[in-house]
Amino acid sequence: MLDLLHSLGYRTLAYDSPGAVQRLSREQRLLRWKERRPLLDEDPLEHELPHAPPDEEHGRPAELTELGQKLVGLEPW
Repeated sequence: MLDLLHSLGYRTLAYDSPGAVQRLSREQRLLRWKERRPLLDEDPLEHELPHAPPDEEHGRPAELTELGQKLVGLEPW
């Protein structure tokens, strides 16, 4: 399906193009999380959003579950 969309000129995200995006390392994911930056470069920064993310209206990041901490890289698997 992606091949068909690409042949028609549809490319909306950087990761739609094979080889265009490199996987972030654990350290890069952790740094982006600490700095509250999006994991994907094409996603808006937090201050560019029309409203705060769910459960973050108070200005603090949402609490991460044990799985979330592992996915972000705060805790080892």
